[in-house]
Amino acid sequence: MKINGAKCKIISPSEDKILIDGQGVESVSEFVFLGSVVPSTSADVKRRIALASQAFGRLKAAIWDRKDIRSALKERLYNALI
Repeated sequence: MKINGAKCKIISPSEDKILIDGQGVESVSEFVFLGSVVPSTSADVKRRIALASQAFGRLKAAIWDRKDIRSALKERLYNALI
């Protein structure tokens, strides 16, 4: 396995410089890993709410504004998505 030092980030209380193949690893206080903000839970919740809001908004023209889709179906979709 080859690790790409340019794509690596580290959260550490230590100020020591970490090198991978002679390349420095960036030290950060938080980062996105598998869709979640690590280690901040409040930032993660805010990010997930924003992503869900964007996805829901993209359904406006496709579902919510259409007159040919019954209200009962829209309600079922809404309940399934929320």
